[in-house]
Amino acid sequence: MPAGNGGDGPRRRVAVEFDGEIACEMPNNLLNKFEGVLIWKGKRYSLDNDKIMLRGCVLRNTQWCYGVVIFAGKDTKLMQNSGKSKFKRTTSIGY
Repeated sequence: MPAGNGGDGPRRRVAVEFDGEIACEMPNNLLNKFEGVLIWKGKRYSLDNDKIMLRGCVLRNTQWCYGVVIFAGKDTKLMQNSGKSKFKRTTSIGY
């Protein structure tokens, strides 16, 4: 979190002291589907596509937000969806 005018202290403390648990589906390549649950302070909060940001997304018009990385590296949905590049071979027919 970038340092502000001193007003970011409470937000920073909440982020550092976060002790929630996230249970969700295994990494997959389905960009339009995500199911999970955040369990925090005895309450369950549903996690779905409306509450996640995929790699490369930009959050705009928001002064601050809390975020948690769920999958990283090759486990991200975009990396799982990228597929393997296929080797193409041109065949020439002689007449």
